[in-house]
Amino acid sequence: MKDLIVTSISNNYSWNDLKNWIFSIKKTTYSGGILCVCYNYKGNEEILQKVKSYGIEVIIPNNTYMGELCDQFVFNSGHINKSNSHIAIHNVRFFHTWQYLVENQLEYNRVINTDIRDIVFQYNPSDWLDKNFTKNILGPCEEVLYKNQDWNINNSIRSFGPYVYEYILKENFVCNAGSFVTRFESFKKIAIIDYLMSNNTGVNADQAGFNILLNLFKNEVQIARMSDGWAFQAGGVKNPNDYYTFKDNIVVNKENNTPYCILHQYDRIPEIVNVVKKNLE
Repeated sequence: MKDLIVTSISNNYSWNDLKNWIFSIKKTTYSGGILCVCYNYKGNEEILQKVKSYGIEVIIPNNTYMGELCDQFVFNSGHINKSNSHIAIHNVRFFHTWQYLVENQLEYNRVINTDIRDIVFQYNPSDWLDKNFTKNILGPCEEVLYKNQDWNINNSIRSFGPYVYEYILKENFVCNAGSFVTRFESFKKIAIIDYLMSNNTGVNADQAGFNILLNLFKNEVQIARMSDGWAFQAGGVKNPNDYYTFKDNIVVNKENNTPYCILHQYDRIPEIVNVVKKNLE
């Protein structure tokens, strides 16, 4: 059974925001499905036709979780508040992916959920998972504890309050919600629970919700450290230079020379941007 990669976009994205993600996965041997959840589009836009031309399934959500019609979803996290967080793309993308999979009675092996604008693939993610994925949920570690990163502290407290932060998140690693993997049935559960947790928080609560679920279901979770080679998380670590180097024009883990399958937030490091650009030419 094939894997499914899921990502999402909104109409404030340009082709330049999408192309490296698309070109990089298409350059690998990946043969599974690819789903792009597209917000605030009508369906006839040129950018959507381009995305489709690469064999990517496109869906355009037009409803809230309550069944109300909606064609304008909130894409700017700074504009999320209590009245609209149920239609904030950061949160609602999980609901609409769940809805699509359930309504169409689809079946896949695993679901690879990624951001798009700041991610590229260096090789087939299914190959890494075949060799290394042993549980139901893969949490990509940002190599920092919650208590040591201000953004995640503030976001988790704004999302779910000080008690959840103190008793569930504080002493655990931050895992990234933009590059995780689950078995198919686990994804449907994670997606709908995360959305229902986050939909009335007034903030982009997707990552805090995801990390709560990882800690509540620890027996099902495999934490992927950067040294494992699943994903390089450039934005999460204090000193990203400690975690990467180059070998044969590929970004590898500095500790053990393991090639990273995914580069996340790579656009923050100019020398990695240059390598990515060269590899995609």
